[in-house]
Amino acid sequence: VMACFLVPATEAVITTVVEMVVKAKGKKEGVTAESSSAVEKKIRFSTKLGWLNKLLWGGSALLAFEHIWHGEVIPTFPFLTAVREGSCEVGTVYLSDTYGHESDIRILQTVPYDIAGDIIYPIALINNPDADEAEAAAAADVLAYFTSDDAKALYNTHLFDTNVE
Repeated sequence: VMACFLVPATEAVITTVVEMVVKAKGKKEGVTAESSSAVEKKIRFSTKLGWLNKLLWGGSALLAFEHIWHGEVIPTFPFLTAVREGSCEVGTVYLSDTYGHESDIRILQTVPYDIAGDIIYPIALINNPDADEAEAAAAADVLAYFTSDDAKALYNTHLFDTNVE
């Protein structure tokens, strides 16, 4: 799997967050592009971050497009892809990663929980004082769904074990 676009895309996410924080801090302090003196010709840090973000996002998009165009991006994990293609004889993946590929591979063994431990995906409501009633209710609805029997049935369908504690 060719995924060289993931690193610059990750960097773009990080620098975008930093840019937002820097701009918010500038707004809080009342600093704008117009408030700079005509004598000062220094380029603001937030402007440079904006340029960097455009380069990172643009480059990531172009790399992703190129790899998708050439059929080099496959929506499976590297170990599973290598086993499916015959590049290696055996691979280790989570059972849920094999969903949809049951006819392409043969599961030789599953590791018991007493050896591997439970794999748990936690979910929790957080107290957001800025959330209005509708947002708080929507968050509670999402939590209720993710912990419902309907969701557990869906997880089990996709080979996630919900019988762990």
